[in-house]
Amino acid sequence: MAYFDDSPEVDVLAEASANTTCVNNNDETEKHLQEAHEMLSTLREENVQLKESLAQLTDKVQTLQQRETIMTSNVSKESEELRRRIHTLEKQLKEGGGAAPVHSGKGTGSSEEEMEKIKVLKAEVKRLNAKLKETREELRKRDMTGDVSVEQLKAELQLLANEVVPTKCKLAEYVAMADRIGIQYPFSDEMERCAVLRMKAMRPKSPPKKAHSNTTLRASTTEKNGKAANATPKKGTSSKKVKVRQAQEDAADAEDLR
Repeated sequence: MAYFDDSPEVDVLAEASANTTCVNNNDETEKHLQEAHEMLSTLREENVQLKESLAQLTDKVQTLQQRETIMTSNVSKESEELRRRIHTLEKQLKEGGGAAPVHSGKGTGSSEEEMEKIKVLKAEVKRLNAKLKETREELRKRDMTGDVSVEQLKAELQLLANEVVPTKCKLAEYVAMADRIGIQYPFSDEMERCAVLRMKAMRPKSPPKKAHSNTTLRASTTEKNGKAANATPKKGTSSKKVKVRQAQEDAADAEDLR
């Protein structure tokens, strides 16, 4: 007598396709997670470097401003001193010019001495006026140079700030992506090791499914084998590259585990 099994039929191809889809989804998730983690690390490093550059440029700007303040104060003091000396010399000239006629009747000696003093004082006044003019010109040039340096540093600061903004946006985007996946930064060491181990375990290709008694499965397996046979010559040319890439990935995983 023949006995028939009343259990429901199972579509083996559908089950295999579902398993393959699940494995592919896991591969894609792990790949996206690794890319997000690498990009996040890169963006954090760039952010730190940009912050350091901003701090250095800010220090330079503050130093230049302090130097400019000190130089302006020194030049102001020097100008005030020159004005005071010029005023004193002009006063002495006026007093000498008014006293010259009084001493003119006493003899030529005193008059000549007074004239010599007047000439010396006039020369000193002329020299001090020239020095004051040079000091003002130098101060004007320093102000212009300081303004150019400050404007240049401000432009560099603005440029760096403009570079920091998209970096922060990308950083927030990848953090949000990791949050949607269910992972929050910073990743723990255990999570990183687990991700590396899972990726390493999922890299080797799974062995082909054994043929079942179902004729449909056999036909599908035969068709897949035919396609694989047709694609074999193309894969043979890059077998060495695949082995080298596999060795590099294994070495990278070992380094991450360390």
